[in-house]
Amino acid sequence: MSVKTKKIGAMIFDLPSGNSYADAGLPEAQFLKARSDLAIRLVSEIKRRKLTQAATAKVLGIAQPRVSEIMNARLAKVSIEALMLYLNKLGFDVDITPKPRRARHSASRQCGRTGVAGLHRAAA
Repeated sequence: MSVKTKKIGAMIFDLPSGNSYADAGLPEAQFLKARSDLAIRLVSEIKRRKLTQAATAKVLGIAQPRVSEIMNARLAKVSIEALMLYLNKLGFDVDITPKPRRARHSASRQCGRTGVAGLHRAAA
């Protein structure tokens, strides 16, 4: 994958790709970003509704400690599918759009691109 750079004076800077996980060279970066994007939206909605963790757990049908993990960005035990389900329970539709892979310059493992294309409130 080529890195975009910007030259300012005599200095050359690498520009971020928009996925900090990929910029850090983490494997499965696109899935980590998708999961964090979903969690951010979920936490934002919980805060917007001013729900307690106990109330959130009841609405989502999960244990309060799991809500705490999500609220504190401890997402290792939370799947993308679970986050999508929780958002659905809060009245959101989640769209996932597959995109063709871009050509990569490295011989590293290619996982393709996956991302959350959009979140919107479900029609009532």
